[in-house]
Amino acid sequence: MTVAFLHAMCIQEKVMTEIGAIEKEILKVDDLAVEHYIPKGKKHPVPILFCHGTAGGSWIWSNFSEYFSSKGWDTYAINYRGHYLSDPLENLGSCRFMDYVDDVDAVVRFIGKDPYLFGHSLGGIVVQKYAERKNPAKLFLIDSGTCKALTERLDIQAVMRGMAGKGVYREKGDLVGIVRDKEKIREFSFEKELVEEKVLDEYIEKDGWESKQAAMESGHTPVDPKKIRCPVYVVGKKDGFTTGLPTNQWLYEYFNARDIRVFQPMGHCFMKEKNWEEYARIIESWLLEE
Repeated sequence: MTVAFLHAMCIQEKVMTEIGAIEKEILKVDDLAVEHYIPKGKKHPVPILFCHGTAGGSWIWSNFSEYFSSKGWDTYAINYRGHYLSDPLENLGSCRFMDYVDDVDAVVRFIGKDPYLFGHSLGGIVVQKYAERKNPAKLFLIDSGTCKALTERLDIQAVMRGMAGKGVYREKGDLVGIVRDKEKIREFSFEKELVEEKVLDEYIEKDGWESKQAAMESGHTPVDPKKIRCPVYVVGKKDGFTTGLPTNQWLYEYFNARDIRVFQPMGHCFMKEKNWEEYARIIESWLLEE
């Protein structure tokens, strides 16, 4: 993928939030859409890049994007090829996991600086693999999925049976996604008492389809922790997403991370829960560490 800025497709807008007016623009890097939140007064030289999970998009990061922009960081949130605001693909199901790593690489080259790199869920494995290739300034694993070495500790068949039994996933040919059912989404992606109805509505509106092939490949992707030389931080659920096992603790140990915070209760998509700012403040303290 070549990198190009298509100025004609740059959309600027002012977003009114609880923390005031935020300038936002949609940038295009070839067929990828990137939400850029522009700080009023830039205080920090290192930008932030947020990377979403399975079937998601930049929308999942809106609270964090607004918060960190208000604190003086340039914040960017990618949409992988064929996802959310990016140009639609004729066959999203043909995407492979490493395509998303290439997408992150293209956006980082466009930004022109090594960012503080965040990955959620499947995006956590995307950023692990990217950081093995090129070191970001810092790496943040946000209730991340597991790479091959850690996935091998799981009884994958039991996990898959458990997820199938909950009736959470829908399939369409070579695509997979979350069912359009508020109560199942509430149970699967959030802590029930911490999610507002408007967030569930947004989830149903904006969450899309995922390449089944890319999703299956993600957890079986090898990552060599010795090649990741930047500081690593881990935050997420105490009991691990879908597994009931301490996968965030495993990530902390596997990558010899600098710090970890795990919480219960907490939903997988805690960045959109009522108490999201509690976690943003913890991450802010990590960003400011020398």
